[in-house]
Amino acid sequence: SIEIPPPRRGIFKVRLALLLPSGGRLPQGDIVSFSVIPRRLYERPALEGSPFGGHPHWELPEFHYALARKIGMRWARDHDAIQYTWWDVVQPRKGLWRWFDKGIGLLRENNLHLLGEFLAVPRWASSAPPSSDRRTARASMPKSIEDFAKYVYEVVRHYRGRIRHYEVWNEPHYLGFFRGTPEDYVRLLKTAYRAAKSADPNCVIVGGGGISLEALDWAERAFKAGLLRFCDAFSFHYGYGGKPVEDYVLKFERRLARLRELMRRHGGEKPLWNTEAAVYTTSFLDPLREGFTEPDAHYHFREAAYKLARMLVVNLANGVQKVFYYDVVWPRPERFPNWSKRNPVNTRMLEEHGGLKPIGVAYATLADLFEGARLLAKVELAPAVRAYLFEAQGMLIAAYWGNFGREDKKGQILLPATKGNWALGDVMNNWRSPSPSKG
Repeated sequence: SIEIPPPRRGIFKVRLALLLPSGGRLPQGDIVSFSVIPRRLYERPALEGSPFGGHPHWELPEFHYALARKIGMRWARDHDAIQYTWWDVVQPRKGLWRWFDKGIGLLRENNLHLLGEFLAVPRWASSAPPSSDRRTARASMPKSIEDFAKYVYEVVRHYRGRIRHYEVWNEPHYLGFFRGTPEDYVRLLKTAYRAAKSADPNCVIVGGGGISLEALDWAERAFKAGLLRFCDAFSFHYGYGGKPVEDYVLKFERRLARLRELMRRHGGEKPLWNTEAAVYTTSFLDPLREGFTEPDAHYHFREAAYKLARMLVVNLANGVQKVFYYDVVWPRPERFPNWSKRNPVNTRMLEEHGGLKPIGVAYATLADLFEGARLLAKVELAPAVRAYLFEAQGMLIAAYWGNFGREDKKGQILLPATKGNWALGDVMNNWRSPSPSKG
């Protein structure tokens, strides 16, 4: 075995080369990577008010839940990655109930709160024709709204004290998940809200199911049907691709403002949760990045790390209470032998060998610094340079970047001289004293 002490925080990779008798060397490529992040993230308590969530997988939960804890996640979402509360999983046959106490206990041991999800109509309860495939059955309205109410009540009653927050459905504007109308969705939400509150008056119901900010017409119909009367918070999805340069930021802020305006018009604002947001990235390892190595591409691992940090900052700066990264999965080679060939650019935080990609370290950096953050101001430092000033953990934090056009174009940022104990950090959580300008 070889010990390789890391020189600082961040992400590192080990390369192999054969030493030739002639004195030369024959490179064999990257073989593994590893990361160094602050231990205090793992030791941080289970903070219900934390904005940092994600989608760690229930496959190999001992690995995934501990990893989520290490990088600062304090929320896991019960969608795809976890299905502890899905209807067709919990009640595959009428009268048969399946519970996942051990898995939920493991989440709690790792200081993770679960955002449960009411989703996926089982075939026996679906209004879809018997000849329909499973996906259609899951996405259709239930034949009996009473069966749906019973399912919600039993789930909330069983997990009372362990799960307090539930999201009703996922992306109901998309036919792949829901075949009903906005009005049908509100009927489901109303039923779920009343059943859940009767089982646990202190539970929190998240409505909207992650409606895309691109589907605000759908959302407006649902608001008109009374959606906001039957939820304690509202969830949306926005951030795939994750390119928050200035045009992305402005588009995001405009759509978020429009959503808030619609809510005020139809019942009043609710706390906003972004329950799916991600950036696309390549592997950190050269052999898995063949053909995707352009350093100025938005999906290059370095640019992706910057973009993930920007995306989280922009959400927090705009008052989004929680952001769930999608997703955190270890694509084990024995399960996915052609993973890198089929998906060389994806949103996964983990490499084939189970280590973090740079976006995972960037996520940990933001979770380390911005827990409990409160926005103070948005400031234009210079042309094409916007800064977001936060107060967090007794510190003043300025998150800033340049929007210089091309991804690989660089520029200088001169900060005004101010009194105080300042340090300059990067997305890998390394810090140094800022260099005074000679100009």
